[in-house]
Amino acid sequence: GLQGEKRSFSVEEKQHFIRGMEACGVRRIQVGSFVHPQWVPQMANTDELFSLLEPAPGVTYTALVLNDHGLDRAIAAGVKHLSMSVSAGETHSMKNTNRSLAVARALIKPMIEKALSHGISVRAGIQSAFACSYDGATPPERVCEIAASYSELGVQEINIADSPGLANPRSVYDLATGLSRLMASPP
Repeated sequence: GLQGEKRSFSVEEKQHFIRGMEACGVRRIQVGSFVHPQWVPQMANTDELFSLLEPAPGVTYTALVLNDHGLDRAIAAGVKHLSMSVSAGETHSMKNTNRSLAVARALIKPMIEKALSHGISVRAGIQSAFACSYDGATPPERVCEIAASYSELGVQEINIADSPGLANPRSVYDLATGLSRLMASPP
């Protein structure tokens, strides 16, 4: 959430936040994002923050990567867990990353493979999995297809995101049921 703040936080301030979350029992902490500091200056010190991290037992420290350059930075920083995702909404993908869904999916595949080959755990996400603010309802088959492709790559954790907040209990149940069936059946 720090990317939304007007000011940047020092490494020491971020370390304080991390220690506070650990003390509260938080078991997964997204330390930062490996994004270009020109676009998100609040994340400019993520590399340094990881280098100074003193891991607490039982806590997963993760970071967000959006492209190959960010992935290379994460690998160099010794990150053990990464989050990366694509949008299931075509227009959302274009507005969010300036990439079509097909291009985004083609680009994330080698990133996931590279991260896994470096022993990094990956939580692969599907944004706008229920609906897109621009395109309306997201076809569940599209979400299942993306999830299946992640699974085939060896991803152990798939995040289904309601990015615009348009899901309802029925749509969550239906998509979760479909995904559960998909993941239970061998490819």
